[in-house]
Amino acid sequence: MWNKVFLILIALQSIEASKYLEPVKKPSMFLRPLKYIIEKYHDKFWENKHYSTVILFHKYPNHNHAIEDEVDNILTTIGAKIPIKVKGFSKDISTKTETRNLNIVFCQSVYAYNDFYAMILAKQFNPHSLFILVVTFDTTKYDYLFRMFDLFWKLSVSFIDILTISPDNPNDILAYTYAPFVGSCNNITIGTLNSYFAIHDKWISDDFFLPITKKIHGCPVRVATFDYPPYIMVKNDSNGKLTVDGIEGNILNTLSQMRDFTTEIILADKKWGEVYDNGTTTGIIELVVNRKADIAIGYLAISHERESLMTSGCVYYSSNLMWTIPPGEKFSPLQILMKPFQSPVWICFFTVLVLAFVIIGILNFFPTKFRHFVYGRNVRTPGLNVVNITFGGSLHRIPSRNFARTIFILFTFYCFVINNSYKGSLFLFMQGDYTNPPVSSTDELIKKDFQFYMIPEAKGFANDLHILKRTVYIKSQKDILELYGNLSDSKFKGAMMNTEEKWAHKNIESSPNNYYHRTKDVIYQQNLAIYRNKVSLFRWDFDNVVTRMLESGLINKWSKRFTDSDNLKKRDEQRKLPLNFEHFKGVFQLLGVGFLISFIVFIAEIFLHKLKSR
Repeated sequence: MWNKVFLILIALQSIEASKYLEPVKKPSMFLRPLKYIIEKYHDKFWENKHYSTVILFHKYPNHNHAIEDEVDNILTTIGAKIPIKVKGFSKDISTKTETRNLNIVFCQSVYAYNDFYAMILAKQFNPHSLFILVVTFDTTKYDYLFRMFDLFWKLSVSFIDILTISPDNPNDILAYTYAPFVGSCNNITIGTLNSYFAIHDKWISDDFFLPITKKIHGCPVRVATFDYPPYIMVKNDSNGKLTVDGIEGNILNTLSQMRDFTTEIILADKKWGEVYDNGTTTGIIELVVNRKADIAIGYLAISHERESLMTSGCVYYSSNLMWTIPPGEKFSPLQILMKPFQSPVWICFFTVLVLAFVIIGILNFFPTKFRHFVYGRNVRTPGLNVVNITFGGSLHRIPSRNFARTIFILFTFYCFVINNSYKGSLFLFMQGDYTNPPVSSTDELIKKDFQFYMIPEAKGFANDLHILKRTVYIKSQKDILELYGNLSDSKFKGAMMNTEEKWAHKNIESSPNNYYHRTKDVIYQQNLAIYRNKVSLFRWDFDNVVTRMLESGLINKWSKRFTDSDNLKKRDEQRKLPLNFEHFKGVFQLLGVGFLISFIVFIAEIFLHKLKSR
């Protein structure tokens, strides 16, 4: 009786074990093929301190030890020179700091694969790591290969190859991969990527983990963005379809051409978007996180908040934040007349003029022969002659003595140079911008009690308390346009936070009527990148294309096309303006002062004449 009970227990245990484990077909045959792959990618990535090789398998109760023996063989053969980690399916495949791992995953049964898929579904992995699935059960049933790859595609696991035993020769190994977008934008095709022939002990090629987004065959890629010149400039083509231009618009268009996809523009109402305390999001972030868009572009600077919800690609552009400020205060009418010469020149000029009058005044106390010797005979008004020559006039009677003539010639030549230099400089000066230099730094803005304006998304870049307590947040396009109107007024004491590219592009649009100035210091530097969902097919291959654009200088060329700052600065310094009443106001003021003085002198002469007549 006990023998029967014992036999029944053994049978029950065998039935229970069969639920979890299907027969393994000579797992030891995977040692040599895997050894080649492990060594190949270790040599490729060994300089990356975050790279590692990981073997994953699941231990089931009451199973044979074939998989464990296979793992032990790999560790014994390769583990001495290449560090290898061994983990179970219950643990994360990689940490957040690991950029790329080679994960060798043993699936000895359908149940083992289901456990592995459950871990992938729970996102306990870095989707940009490399996966080799060693499948030892029969995959010809129920079209397992297609079903497995289809699930991985929907989870955006891009770098995955499956190794199986060849149906033609049980000693050979086949490597399979999948390709999306071929034939249909919503389906995948699978095919043999590589083959290992045991008789030759080698793979027929070095191809593994081919980029599956290298050609998208005209399928649409959903792009979340918004109009933000000169980075993204949204337009409608002749068919009414949304297209983009601008610095980043050119990047997207070139990426579309090189990877053969069509862009489906999705405009984000809330632009960059926000993340609220309850976990909800808006704008571009919401579109990408909820998979309503595949990628996002539009002055997306790398930030901790965005990185916590999305994944950024490579940095392709650095943009500086600065203050757009009004022009300097206009010169007063008298300052306009004084500006052609600097202060030292005016000091020397008036010193010579005063000395001339002083000498004339002193000579009045000397005998007549001395006065004749210095400025000639029959010269009754030498002071007026000095004024006449100073302003470019001529004398009807010139001195006859050689000494007086020499003084006359030297003083006339001196006045000729000064007079013509002043006229030429004054004319050129009047045609330019007759304003003082604008404020040059943030510290000067604070000292002069400027008001600071910025969009709400930029508040994190102004950490100075003196700025924050004087900050006004602008939320509508109407407010921004109104602010630009104020920034052309020299009396306006406000500064708007802006990017260097938007400042330059605005000047191009406003030329030649307006020119907006900027501070020389940089508030903050933003590094721009394309953002995508944390689990995305498009990261690595898109980054390779963008890197090539950056290295070839294309991105800098596009930036110059929309923001030629150097030419703008030169044009601003050299631009000529028509002369108007403002330029000559100082002359009319001097004329008015002169008439007033003449009138006072006239009244004084009449008054003195009446006093003498009494």
